[in-house]
Amino acid sequence: MISPLRSSGVLLVHFSSLHNYGTGMMGINLLHHLRLRRPGLDVFASDFDGEEDVAALRSELGAEDGCIVFKRKDYLALERRLQVSTKLRKLSFVPGLRRFLDALPARLASRYRDVVFLGGDGLWEGYYKDGEVPLLKFFQEVEKHSRLYLVGQTMAPFSNPRNVERMRSLQNTVIYARDEAGWRYLTEEIGMSPERAKRSSDLALLPLPRQGEPGLWKEVSGRYGLAPGEYVTLVMSGMASYYTKNVEDFEQAWVVLIRRLLAERRLEGKKLCILVHVFSVFGGKPEREVARTVFGMLSDAERERVVLIDEEVKPTRARLVLGNSLFVITSRMHASVSSYQMGVPAVVLAYGPKYKGLVGEGLGCGDLLVVADDSGKWTSGSIVDEVMEKADYVLERREALCARIREAAAAEAGHVEQAMDDLAQRLA
Repeated sequence: MISPLRSSGVLLVHFSSLHNYGTGMMGINLLHHLRLRRPGLDVFASDFDGEEDVAALRSELGAEDGCIVFKRKDYLALERRLQVSTKLRKLSFVPGLRRFLDALPARLASRYRDVVFLGGDGLWEGYYKDGEVPLLKFFQEVEKHSRLYLVGQTMAPFSNPRNVERMRSLQNTVIYARDEAGWRYLTEEIGMSPERAKRSSDLALLPLPRQGEPGLWKEVSGRYGLAPGEYVTLVMSGMASYYTKNVEDFEQAWVVLIRRLLAERRLEGKKLCILVHVFSVFGGKPEREVARTVFGMLSDAERERVVLIDEEVKPTRARLVLGNSLFVITSRMHASVSSYQMGVPAVVLAYGPKYKGLVGEGLGCGDLLVVADDSGKWTSGSIVDEVMEKADYVLERREALCARIREAAAAEAGHVEQAMDDLAQRLA
Protein backbone atom coordinates (compact mmCIF):
# COMPACT_ATOMS: atom_id res chain seq x y z
CA MET A 1 0.00 0.00 0.00
CA ILE A 2 1.41 3.40 -0.99
CA SER A 3 1.14 5.89 1.81
CA PRO A 4 -0.56 9.10 0.70
CA LEU A 5 1.57 12.02 -0.39
CA ARG A 6 0.75 15.48 0.84
CA SER A 7 -1.57 17.18 -1.58
CA SER A 8 -0.34 20.71 -0.94
CA GLY A 9 2.36 22.25 -3.08
CA VAL A 10 3.39 21.55 -6.66
CA LEU A 11 4.72 18.41 -8.31
CA LEU A 12 7.61 19.12 -10.73
CA VAL A 13 8.30 16.38 -13.29
CA HIS A 14 10.69 15.86 -16.20
CA PHE A 15 13.64 17.40 -14.32
CA SER A 16 15.92 14.70 -12.92
CA SER A 17 19.49 16.05 -12.81
CA LEU A 18 21.94 18.70 -13.98
CA HIS A 19 23.84 16.31 -16.25
CA ASN A 20 22.21 17.98 -19.27
CA TYR A 21 23.10 21.64 -18.84
CA GLY A 22 20.20 22.77 -21.03
CA THR A 23 17.57 20.99 -18.96
CA GLY A 24 19.48 22.01 -15.86
CA MET A 25 19.34 25.72 -16.72
CA MET A 26 15.62 25.54 -17.42
CA GLY A 27 14.91 23.68 -14.17
CA ILE A 28 17.12 25.94 -12.07
CA ASN A 29 15.40 29.05 -13.39
CA LEU A 30 11.93 27.55 -13.00
CA LEU A 31 12.55 26.78 -9.32
CA HIS A 32 14.31 30.09 -8.71
CA HIS A 33 11.56 32.22 -10.20
CA LEU A 34 8.78 30.27 -8.52
CA ARG A 35 10.58 30.87 -5.23
CA LEU A 36 10.89 34.61 -5.97
CA ARG A 37 7.20 34.94 -6.78
CA ARG A 38 5.81 32.43 -4.28
CA PRO A 39 8.37 32.09 -1.47
CA GLY A 40 6.13 29.86 0.65
CA LEU A 41 5.19 27.46 -2.16
CA ASP A 42 6.36 23.87 -1.66
CA VAL A 43 7.73 22.18 -4.77
CA PHE A 44 8.27 18.42 -4.89
CA ALA A 45 11.09 17.76 -7.40
CA SER A 46 10.05 14.15 -7.81
CA ASP A 47 12.68 13.00 -10.30
CA PHE A 48 15.75 14.13 -8.35
CA ASP A 49 17.61 11.44 -6.42
CA GLY A 50 21.00 11.01 -4.79
CA GLU A 51 22.79 13.29 -2.39
CA GLU A 52 25.25 14.56 -5.00
CA ASP A 53 22.55 15.60 -7.49
CA VAL A 54 20.49 17.30 -4.79
CA ALA A 55 23.55 19.12 -3.39
CA ALA A 56 24.49 20.28 -6.90
CA LEU A 57 21.02 21.72 -7.48
CA ARG A 58 21.03 23.54 -4.15
CA SER A 59 24.46 24.96 -4.97
CA GLU A 60 23.28 26.22 -8.38
CA LEU A 61 20.25 27.82 -6.76
CA GLY A 62 22.42 29.48 -4.13
CA ALA A 63 20.18 28.04 -1.41
CA GLU A 64 20.98 25.54 1.28
CA ASP A 65 17.34 25.01 2.08
CA GLY A 66 14.10 26.53 0.78
CA CYS A 67 10.80 24.92 -0.08
CA ILE A 68 12.10 22.14 -2.35
CA VAL A 69 11.39 18.52 -1.43
CA PHE A 70 13.14 15.63 -3.14
CA LYS A 71 12.67 11.85 -3.21
CA ARG A 72 10.11 10.39 -0.81
CA LYS A 73 9.70 6.80 0.34
CA ASP A 74 6.21 6.56 -1.12
CA TYR A 75 7.43 7.78 -4.50
CA LEU A 76 10.25 5.23 -4.47
CA ALA A 77 7.67 2.54 -3.75
CA LEU A 78 5.68 3.65 -6.77
CA GLU A 79 8.83 3.64 -8.91
CA ARG A 80 9.49 0.02 -7.93
CA ARG A 81 6.00 -0.84 -9.07
CA LEU A 82 6.68 0.89 -12.36
CA GLN A 83 9.82 -1.19 -12.85
CA VAL A 84 7.77 -4.33 -12.32
CA SER A 85 5.14 -3.03 -14.74
CA THR A 86 7.78 -2.75 -17.46
CA LYS A 87 8.37 -6.49 -17.20
CA LEU A 88 4.63 -7.12 -17.34
CA ARG A 89 4.29 -5.37 -20.69
CA LYS A 90 4.97 -8.67 -22.44
CA LEU A 91 1.51 -9.67 -21.18
CA SER A 92 -0.10 -6.63 -22.79
CA PHE A 93 -2.41 -8.91 -24.78
CA VAL A 94 -4.41 -9.32 -21.56
CA PRO A 95 -7.49 -7.07 -21.93
CA GLY A 96 -7.01 -3.71 -20.22
CA LEU A 97 -3.53 -4.51 -18.84
CA ARG A 98 -1.58 -2.26 -21.23
CA ARG A 99 -3.88 0.67 -20.52
CA PHE A 100 -3.49 0.07 -16.78
CA LEU A 101 0.30 0.00 -17.10
CA ASP A 102 0.36 3.17 -19.22
CA ALA A 103 -1.65 4.97 -16.55
CA LEU A 104 0.67 4.05 -13.67
CA PRO A 105 3.13 6.97 -14.04
CA ALA A 106 0.26 9.40 -13.54
CA ARG A 107 -0.79 7.85 -10.23
CA LEU A 108 1.68 9.90 -8.22
CA ALA A 109 0.68 13.07 -10.04
CA SER A 110 -2.95 12.47 -9.09
CA ARG A 111 -2.06 13.22 -5.45
CA TYR A 112 -1.25 16.82 -6.40
CA ARG A 113 -3.58 19.54 -7.55
CA ASP A 114 -0.87 21.20 -9.67
CA VAL A 115 1.69 19.38 -11.82
CA VAL A 116 4.40 21.33 -13.65
CA PHE A 117 6.13 19.58 -16.56
CA LEU A 118 9.52 21.09 -17.44
CA GLY A 119 9.36 21.64 -21.18
CA GLY A 120 11.76 21.22 -24.05
CA ASP A 121 11.34 19.45 -27.37
CA GLY A 122 10.06 16.10 -26.09
CA LEU A 123 6.86 16.42 -28.15
CA TRP A 124 8.73 16.46 -31.47
CA GLU A 125 7.64 13.51 -33.60
CA GLY A 126 11.15 13.15 -35.04
CA TYR A 127 12.34 11.57 -31.78
CA TYR A 128 9.97 8.60 -32.13
CA LYS A 129 10.19 5.85 -34.74
CA ASP A 130 6.45 5.65 -35.39
CA GLY A 131 5.92 9.39 -34.89
CA GLU A 132 3.53 8.74 -32.01
CA VAL A 133 4.43 10.85 -28.95
CA PRO A 134 3.96 8.81 -25.74
CA LEU A 135 4.06 11.86 -23.46
CA LEU A 136 0.64 12.92 -24.75
CA LYS A 137 -0.94 9.82 -23.20
CA PHE A 138 0.77 10.68 -19.92
CA PHE A 139 -0.66 14.21 -20.10
CA GLN A 140 -4.14 12.81 -20.70
CA GLU A 141 -3.90 10.68 -17.57
CA VAL A 142 -2.43 13.45 -15.40
CA GLU A 143 -5.06 16.03 -16.23
CA LYS A 144 -7.86 13.69 -15.21
CA HIS A 145 -6.94 14.46 -11.60
CA SER A 146 -4.63 17.49 -11.67
CA ARG A 147 -4.03 20.81 -13.35
CA LEU A 148 -1.11 20.39 -15.72
CA TYR A 149 1.33 23.11 -16.86
CA LEU A 150 3.86 22.58 -19.66
CA VAL A 151 6.52 25.27 -19.23
CA GLY A 152 8.84 26.25 -22.08
CA GLN A 153 7.49 23.66 -24.50
CA THR A 154 8.46 23.46 -28.17
CA MET A 155 5.30 22.87 -30.20
CA ALA A 156 5.90 21.80 -33.79
CA PRO A 157 3.00 20.81 -36.07
CA PHE A 158 2.03 17.16 -35.68
CA SER A 159 1.67 14.97 -38.76
CA ASN A 160 0.44 11.91 -36.87
CA PRO A 161 -3.38 12.20 -36.47
CA ARG A 162 -3.26 10.44 -33.09
CA ASN A 163 -1.00 13.15 -31.70
CA VAL A 164 -3.34 15.86 -32.96
CA GLU A 165 -6.34 14.09 -31.45
CA ARG A 166 -4.65 13.67 -28.06
CA MET A 167 -3.44 17.26 -28.00
CA ARG A 168 -6.94 18.54 -28.78
CA SER A 169 -8.39 16.33 -26.05
CA LEU A 170 -6.44 18.14 -23.32
CA GLN A 171 -8.82 20.35 -21.36
CA ASN A 172 -7.07 20.93 -18.03
CA THR A 173 -3.61 21.81 -19.36
CA VAL A 174 -1.89 25.18 -19.81
CA ILE A 175 1.01 25.32 -22.26
CA TYR A 176 3.68 28.02 -22.22
CA ALA A 177 5.05 27.74 -25.76
CA ARG A 178 8.77 28.22 -26.25
CA ASP A 179 8.38 30.31 -29.41
CA GLU A 180 5.90 32.34 -31.45
CA ALA A 181 5.37 29.62 -34.05
CA GLY A 182 4.49 27.08 -31.38
CA TRP A 183 2.02 29.46 -29.76
CA ARG A 184 0.35 30.13 -33.11
CA TYR A 185 0.09 26.40 -33.79
CA LEU A 186 -1.64 25.81 -30.45
CA THR A 187 -4.14 28.62 -30.90
CA GLU A 188 -4.78 28.44 -34.65
CA GLU A 189 -4.44 24.72 -35.46
CA ILE A 190 -5.07 22.88 -32.20
CA GLY A 191 -7.73 25.38 -31.15
CA MET A 192 -6.54 26.11 -27.62
CA SER A 193 -7.92 29.26 -26.03
CA PRO A 194 -5.61 32.18 -25.13
CA GLU A 195 -6.30 31.29 -21.51
CA ARG A 196 -4.55 27.92 -21.94
CA ALA A 197 -1.99 28.65 -24.67
CA LYS A 198 0.57 31.25 -23.61
CA ARG A 199 3.43 32.80 -25.55
CA SER A 200 6.68 32.28 -23.66
CA SER A 201 10.27 31.50 -24.57
CA ASP A 202 13.12 29.41 -23.22
CA LEU A 203 13.56 29.52 -19.44
CA ALA A 204 17.32 29.51 -19.92
CA LEU A 205 17.15 33.00 -21.43
CA LEU A 206 16.79 34.35 -17.88
CA PRO A 207 20.00 34.90 -15.88
CA LEU A 208 20.93 31.96 -13.68
CA PRO A 209 20.74 32.73 -9.94
CA ARG A 210 24.51 32.74 -9.39
CA GLN A 211 25.57 33.97 -12.83
CA GLY A 212 26.64 37.37 -11.54
CA GLU A 213 28.98 36.11 -8.82
CA PRO A 214 32.48 37.30 -9.88
CA GLY A 215 34.19 34.52 -7.97
CA LEU A 216 32.74 31.84 -10.27
CA TRP A 217 34.28 33.26 -13.44
CA LYS A 218 37.57 33.81 -11.65
CA GLU A 219 37.53 30.17 -10.58
CA VAL A 220 36.71 28.81 -14.04
CA SER A 221 39.02 31.10 -16.00
CA GLY A 222 41.89 30.35 -13.65
CA ARG A 223 41.37 26.60 -13.82
CA TYR A 224 41.32 26.45 -17.63
CA GLY A 225 43.49 29.43 -18.56
CA LEU A 226 40.74 31.38 -20.33
CA ALA A 227 40.56 35.15 -20.80
CA PRO A 228 37.41 36.99 -21.93
CA GLY A 229 37.17 37.30 -25.70
CA GLU A 230 40.40 35.38 -26.23
CA TYR A 231 38.94 32.01 -27.19
CA VAL A 232 36.21 30.38 -29.30
CA THR A 233 34.05 27.71 -27.66
CA LEU A 234 32.99 24.57 -29.53
CA VAL A 235 30.17 22.30 -28.33
CA MET A 236 29.79 18.90 -30.01
CA SER A 237 26.55 17.01 -29.58
CA GLY A 238 26.40 13.35 -28.63
CA MET A 239 23.31 13.10 -30.84
CA ALA A 240 25.33 12.72 -34.04
CA SER A 241 22.64 10.48 -35.56
CA TYR A 242 20.36 13.52 -35.95
CA TYR A 243 23.00 15.08 -38.21
CA THR A 244 24.55 12.18 -40.11
CA LYS A 245 24.37 8.41 -40.42
CA ASN A 246 28.06 8.07 -39.60
CA VAL A 247 29.48 9.32 -36.29
CA GLU A 248 33.01 9.09 -37.74
CA ASP A 249 32.06 11.67 -40.37
CA PHE A 250 30.69 13.87 -37.58
CA GLU A 251 33.93 13.66 -35.59
CA GLN A 252 36.18 14.10 -38.61
CA ALA A 253 34.32 17.26 -39.65
CA TRP A 254 34.92 18.78 -36.22
CA VAL A 255 38.63 17.97 -36.49
CA VAL A 256 38.82 19.69 -39.89
CA LEU A 257 36.88 22.64 -38.51
CA ILE A 258 39.27 23.01 -35.58
CA ARG A 259 42.27 22.99 -37.90
CA ARG A 260 40.76 25.65 -40.10
CA LEU A 261 39.93 27.82 -37.09
CA LEU A 262 43.48 27.43 -35.79
CA ALA A 263 44.75 28.58 -39.20
CA GLU A 264 42.42 31.60 -39.32
CA ARG A 265 44.53 34.77 -39.29
CA ARG A 266 42.03 36.74 -37.19
CA LEU A 267 42.20 34.08 -34.48
CA GLU A 268 45.97 34.09 -34.23
CA GLY A 269 47.04 33.83 -30.60
CA LYS A 270 43.56 32.87 -29.45
CA LYS A 271 42.50 29.53 -28.04
CA LEU A 272 39.75 27.08 -28.86
CA CYS A 273 37.76 25.59 -26.01
CA ILE A 274 35.88 22.28 -26.41
CA LEU A 275 33.10 22.25 -23.83
CA VAL A 276 31.08 19.12 -23.04
CA HIS A 277 27.51 20.33 -22.43
CA VAL A 278 25.61 17.09 -21.81
CA PHE A 279 26.69 14.15 -19.68
CA SER A 280 23.44 12.19 -19.88
CA VAL A 281 23.40 9.38 -22.45
CA PHE A 282 20.41 9.25 -24.81
CA GLY A 283 21.72 6.57 -27.13
CA GLY A 284 24.65 6.69 -29.50
CA LYS A 285 28.10 7.83 -28.49
CA PRO A 286 28.23 9.92 -25.30
CA GLU A 287 29.10 13.57 -25.86
CA ARG A 288 32.17 13.39 -23.62
CA GLU A 289 33.54 10.51 -25.72
CA VAL A 290 32.91 12.46 -28.92
CA ALA A 291 34.82 15.44 -27.52
CA ARG A 292 37.68 13.27 -26.30
CA THR A 293 37.88 11.47 -29.64
CA VAL A 294 38.09 14.75 -31.54
CA PHE A 295 40.65 16.17 -29.11
CA GLY A 296 42.72 12.97 -29.41
CA MET A 297 42.81 13.25 -33.22
CA LEU A 298 44.66 16.57 -32.99
CA SER A 299 48.43 16.78 -33.04
CA ASP A 300 50.41 17.76 -29.95
CA ALA A 301 51.09 21.18 -31.48
CA GLU A 302 47.38 21.73 -32.19
CA ARG A 303 46.38 20.70 -28.68
CA GLU A 304 48.56 23.45 -27.25
CA ARG A 305 45.92 25.95 -28.37
CA VAL A 306 42.88 23.80 -27.54
CA VAL A 307 41.36 23.53 -24.06
CA LEU A 308 39.18 20.49 -23.34
CA ILE A 309 36.61 20.89 -20.57
CA ASP A 310 35.25 17.36 -20.21
CA GLU A 311 34.43 17.37 -16.50
CA GLU A 312 31.05 18.40 -15.11
CA VAL A 313 31.41 22.05 -14.22
CA LYS A 314 27.58 22.42 -13.89
CA PRO A 315 25.31 24.86 -15.75
CA THR A 316 26.34 28.23 -14.29
CA ARG A 317 30.07 27.74 -14.86
CA ALA A 318 29.39 26.34 -18.34
CA ARG A 319 27.36 29.47 -19.15
CA LEU A 320 30.25 31.67 -18.04
CA VAL A 321 32.62 29.78 -20.33
CA LEU A 322 30.23 30.29 -23.24
CA GLY A 323 29.37 33.89 -22.39
CA ASN A 324 32.98 35.03 -22.18
CA SER A 325 33.89 33.56 -25.57
CA LEU A 326 34.71 35.58 -28.66
CA PHE A 327 31.96 33.52 -30.27
CA VAL A 328 30.56 30.00 -30.07
CA ILE A 329 30.03 27.16 -32.54
CA THR A 330 27.58 24.58 -31.24
CA SER A 331 25.46 21.58 -32.14
CA ARG A 332 23.65 21.90 -28.77
CA MET A 333 20.85 24.45 -28.78
CA HIS A 334 21.12 25.45 -25.13
CA ALA A 335 24.79 26.25 -25.53
CA SER A 336 23.64 28.90 -28.00
CA VAL A 337 20.94 30.05 -25.58
CA SER A 338 23.59 30.69 -22.91
CA SER A 339 25.72 32.55 -25.44
CA TYR A 340 22.85 34.73 -26.59
CA GLN A 341 21.72 35.38 -23.01
CA MET A 342 25.16 36.87 -22.36
CA GLY A 343 25.20 38.77 -25.65
CA VAL A 344 27.69 36.56 -27.50
CA PRO A 345 27.14 35.33 -31.09
CA ALA A 346 26.75 31.58 -31.59
CA VAL A 347 26.87 29.72 -34.89
CA VAL A 348 24.32 26.95 -34.50
CA LEU A 349 24.30 23.60 -36.31
CA ALA A 350 20.58 22.95 -36.48
CA TYR A 351 18.22 20.00 -36.75
CA GLY A 352 14.49 19.88 -36.02
CA PRO A 353 11.99 22.72 -35.48
CA LYS A 354 13.24 24.03 -32.14
CA TYR A 355 16.23 25.81 -33.70
CA LYS A 356 14.21 27.71 -36.27
CA GLY A 357 11.47 28.61 -33.78
CA LEU A 358 13.64 29.88 -30.94
CA VAL A 359 16.99 30.83 -32.49
CA GLY A 360 15.86 31.74 -36.00
CA GLU A 361 12.57 33.51 -35.36
CA GLY A 362 12.44 34.31 -31.63
CA LEU A 363 15.98 35.60 -31.30
CA GLY A 364 16.23 36.78 -34.89
CA CYS A 365 19.45 34.85 -35.47
CA GLY A 366 18.51 32.90 -38.57
CA ASP A 367 21.67 34.31 -40.17
CA LEU A 368 23.69 32.28 -37.64
CA LEU A 369 21.93 28.96 -38.30
CA VAL A 370 23.51 26.20 -40.38
CA VAL A 371 21.09 23.53 -41.62
CA ALA A 372 23.13 20.52 -40.58
CA ASP A 373 20.81 17.47 -40.62
CA ASP A 374 22.15 16.25 -43.96
CA SER A 375 24.51 13.26 -44.05
CA GLY A 376 25.86 14.35 -47.42
CA LYS A 377 27.25 17.56 -45.96
CA TRP A 378 29.18 15.65 -43.29
CA THR A 379 30.48 12.99 -45.70
CA SER A 380 31.66 15.54 -48.27
CA GLY A 381 32.98 17.96 -45.65
CA SER A 382 30.93 20.83 -47.06
CA ILE A 383 29.46 21.35 -43.57
CA VAL A 384 32.84 22.76 -42.54
CA ASP A 385 32.76 25.28 -45.38
CA GLU A 386 29.30 26.45 -44.30
CA VAL A 387 30.36 26.83 -40.67
CA MET A 388 33.51 28.73 -41.64
CA GLU A 389 31.40 31.10 -43.74
CA LYS A 390 29.32 31.83 -40.64
CA ALA A 391 32.48 32.25 -38.53
CA ASP A 392 33.77 34.78 -41.05
CA TYR A 393 30.40 36.56 -40.91
CA VAL A 394 30.65 36.79 -37.11
CA LEU A 395 34.22 38.02 -37.12
CA GLU A 396 33.35 40.78 -39.62
CA ARG A 397 30.24 41.95 -37.75
CA ARG A 398 30.72 40.87 -34.14
CA GLU A 399 30.04 44.21 -32.45
CA ALA A 400 26.77 44.78 -34.33
CA LEU A 401 25.71 41.19 -33.78
CA CYS A 402 26.33 41.43 -30.03
CA ALA A 403 24.14 44.54 -29.78
CA ARG A 404 21.35 42.93 -31.80
CA ILE A 405 21.52 39.70 -29.79
CA ARG A 406 21.38 41.48 -26.44
CA GLU A 407 18.24 43.34 -27.51
CA ALA A 408 16.52 40.23 -28.87
CA ALA A 409 17.46 38.09 -25.86
CA ALA A 410 16.06 40.72 -23.49
CA ALA A 411 12.77 40.79 -25.42
CA GLU A 412 12.46 36.99 -25.30
CA ALA A 413 13.34 36.99 -21.59
CA GLY A 414 10.44 39.38 -21.12
CA HIS A 415 8.08 36.74 -22.48
CA VAL A 416 9.46 34.26 -19.94
CA GLU A 417 8.99 36.73 -17.08
CA GLN A 418 5.35 37.21 -18.08
CA ALA A 419 4.85 33.45 -18.28
CA MET A 420 6.35 32.97 -14.82
CA ASP A 421 4.06 35.68 -13.44
CA ASP A 422 1.08 33.88 -14.96
CA LEU A 423 2.17 30.46 -13.69
CA ALA A 424 2.83 31.70 -10.16
CA GLN A 425 -0.66 33.22 -9.98
CA ARG A 426 -2.31 29.98 -11.11
CA LEU A 427 -0.60 27.60 -8.70
CA ALA A 428 -2.47 26.66 -5.54
